[in-house]
Amino acid sequence: SVLAPSEFGMLFVNACVQDVCSGGQGILEHYEAFALRVFHEYAAEAQGKHRCAFPAEPHGVGYFWDPRCHTTVSLGCGADGVHDECRLCGGSGTYAAVQCPGTTDP
Repeated sequence: SVLAPSEFGMLFVNACVQDVCSGGQGILEHYEAFALRVFHEYAAEAQGKHRCAFPAEPHGVGYFWDPRCHTTVSLGCGADGVHDECRLCGGSGTYAAVQCPGTTDP
């Protein structure tokens, strides 16, 4: 069965369609950037906890699932030695410059 959209959901969809139609490519890029930010803030850490395969939980640093590590080698990528996308972040040492999802400070 198909779920019927809520009234709020329809208002959101209609507003997005109007914004994209009147704003063109710039608005579409804005929504894409927003979706990526939301992924990094909410889903990346959970994906890391689920997918990263550390022999022992890292201490003093965080980690998350970063799909960008699949195509680009960056600091902290490949942290578990198994998955390129598993990335270390935060702490006070080497990975302090890599911002953990959901934080505002690197």
